[in-house]
Amino acid sequence: MSVYGFPDGHTTDGAIPAIDTLFIDFDIPSGGEYRSSDPDPQAWYRDMSALLTRVREVCRLLETEGSAKHFRGALSGHKGVHLYLDFPVLDSQEGTMRQFKSGMRTYSDELISYLESETYLDLEPWVDVDSSDLARLCRMPNTLHLGATRAFNEDRYCVPVSIRELANITPNEYVKLTRSPRVVPEDCHRNPSEKAASILTQYIREASSGHSFSSSNYDPKAVKRYEKEQNENITIDDLPFLMHGKPCISGYRDRADKFSYGAASHAMELNVIAHLTAKNVPVDVIVELFSGDDEFDEAYTREQIKKVIAHNYSEFNCETIKEQAPMFCGECDCEYNSEPEIEATRE
Repeated sequence: MSVYGFPDGHTTDGAIPAIDTLFIDFDIPSGGEYRSSDPDPQAWYRDMSALLTRVREVCRLLETEGSAKHFRGALSGHKGVHLYLDFPVLDSQEGTMRQFKSGMRTYSDELISYLESETYLDLEPWVDVDSSDLARLCRMPNTLHLGATRAFNEDRYCVPVSIRELANITPNEYVKLTRSPRVVPEDCHRNPSEKAASILTQYIREASSGHSFSSSNYDPKAVKRYEKEQNENITIDDLPFLMHGKPCISGYRDRADKFSYGAASHAMELNVIAHLTAKNVPVDVIVELFSGDDEFDEAYTREQIKKVIAHNYSEFNCETIKEQAPMFCGECDCEYNSEPEIEATRE
C-alpha cells in the first residue's frame, strides 16, 4: 500500500527510504469475471462498473470531508485505479524497518475500515494491500499499458486524474480517458498532508513499544456511539475528582517533560484519554483538558480520542506503567499501587 520514489536506487541495506506517499491500488478481484488472458469486453464492463462504483463513493467522501486535496489519482489503463495520499517525508529516525512496516500497515488497515464504514461498501477485496516492503512498483502516468493494448487491440495508457474526476468516473469515461496521454490536471499535483504524516509517525512509534493497534479491534462506528452515550453532566471541573488517586494520570498534562520520552510519552497520552473515556467523559471536555498546553493541536487531540474509542483501548494497570513508562509512575502517591495486577489489554 505504500510507495516512494527512489531515484538513487532501491534501498537494500535495511535503511529507511524517504517515504512520502501511500499508494492505494483499486483493482478487479481475482474472483472477478474478467480475465486478461481471454479478454471479454462485456465482462470487463461489468467488473469495472462494480469497481468504479466503489471508487466514486470513496472519492465523493474525500471531497465531502475536505481531504481530497491531499490525494492524487491515476487510471492504470487496463482494470485498475490508483489513489495516492501525499504527506511530508517521514523522519527515518522514528523507527526500524519493521516498525515502519507495522505502523504503516495499521494505518492502511484503519483507513480502509473507515472508508468501508462511511460508504457502506465492501472495499477490501477490491483494494490491493501489501506492506511487506516499503517500496511498491506502480505505473508512471502517461505511459503505454502493453497488456491493455493487446487485450483491447488499441492503445491504452495509464493517465493522471483528479479526485474530482474520479468522483464521477464511469466505464465509458475510463475507456475514453485512457486512449491517449493527457496533461496532468491542475488539481492532481502533490499537496502533502501534515495530519497524515503526524498520525503515521505516531503509529510507527507505537509499533516500536508494543502499543500498535490491531485492525481486528478497530470499530469506526464506536465513536458515534460514544458521543451519544457520553455523560454530558461531566465538566472540566469534575476531572480532578475523576483522576484522583492516580498521579500518573492527574499529573501528566502539567508535566513540562511529558513529550520528552518518545513512545512512552505517547503511550501515556493515550492512557490518560483511555482513563477518561472509561468514565464516559464528553469528547469536548477531554479536548478542553489538553487545550492549555503550549503544543496543543485540537485536530490531533480529537484524532487521538477517536483512536482510543474506536479501538476500545483499555487503561494500563500499574505494572504496565512501571514497565513501559516508569518515568510517569507516581508510586508513592498512588492508591492503586497495592491492588492485585490486572492484565491491561484491549477488549
